[in-house]
Amino acid sequence: MVTNYDEIMKEENRSAKLARKEDAEELRKIEEEERQERLRRQAKKRKL
Repeated sequence: MVTNYDEIMKEENRSAKLARKEDAEELRKIEEEERQERLRRQAKKRKL
């Protein structure tokens, strides 16, 4: 299979875009987990 520079760059850009999307989603999940943990700690403190 022969590919030219434009096709390679198009695929690189597509891959980079997907990677950014996945990174953003992972960051959102981590932030949500941290938020939930803070809420659990606050609720636990109130009960004590």
